[in-house]
Amino acid sequence: MDFKTTIAKRKAGNNKLPFGKHKWETLKFVNKHDPDYLGWLMIQDWFKEKFEYLYLALEKMGYEERTEYIYYNDFIYFDNDEYDHYF
Repeated sequence: MDFKTTIAKRKAGNNKLPFGKHKWETLKFVNKHDPDYLGWLMIQDWFKEKFEYLYLALEKMGYEERTEYIYYNDFIYFDNDEYDHYF
């Protein structure tokens, strides 16, 4: 990993979430303590549209938009053409 990438990831992790159960916590903190929550955010359309800067910061930290299911908080979420809900 080059120096610029390292700095970008470090800066990205210092962004704070302005909503939800991790309100005002840094992405770095949430990544350490509740990474599934960040993965769940990445599949939410509203998150990408309303908080693009956080979405891009998570991408810099190594998160990717998922097109398969994600297990979060005892629910299975789907993000594809057939399923857009949870069980």
